[in-house]
Amino acid sequence: MFKFQEKKSGLFYIRQLQLKFYCPKNEVISALFYLEKFLFDNYSFSEEIPASVLKQKWLYEMIEKDDYSNEVTRNLKVFRNKKLKKNILNTIDDFSKIPYFSYDRNFFSSLNNFSNNFNKILTFNNNNNFRTSPVFQFVLLIYINQFKFSKSIENHLNYEEKVIDFFEIVFLKIFFKNYSHRISKSYYLYKLLLRFLSK
Repeated sequence: MFKFQEKKSGLFYIRQLQLKFYCPKNEVISALFYLEKFLFDNYSFSEEIPASVLKQKWLYEMIEKDDYSNEVTRNLKVFRNKKLKKNILNTIDDFSKIPYFSYDRNFFSSLNNFSNNFNKILTFNNNNNFRTSPVFQFVLLIYINQFKFSKSIENHLNYEEKVIDFFEIVFLKIFFKNYSHRISKSYYLYKLLLRFLSK
């Protein structure tokens, strides 16, 4: 059985805020964020055939068999729904096709495929037209795994600030300033408030 690390047991604070602000008590979105968390926590940036693939296959099988009896899958019970389960399994499959990190198109196109399916589930299950940015998901993946970020990587990212969710763009701006992997929740909330007041 695979377990979340003790220090990473909860959702990332931006996901917590989005959940509370856009879709409180929405079990599908909550489970979707926990799924994202498991996949991101176990991704490897450096291995050509990462051990995380085994964890992804294990998780895929647990959901496919409706086995929600362990620490990892207990937050995903809502995926029992037949139609939702099919979309979730496709999303896990898309994530498993993301290669180890490189600057080529294959990495970013695979990540975009995952993000597109992730957003289809997200938008179908909330009333606020809330979508997550592929750029934010990429940076979140880097941030969680403490992968060294650089200006050359940032130059590969094309995005329009105005189409990115408010909570996500604030985090991106903080991160892109010095590529820090230690952005405290209190500092983030401070910057969030400043941006809100400046609108």
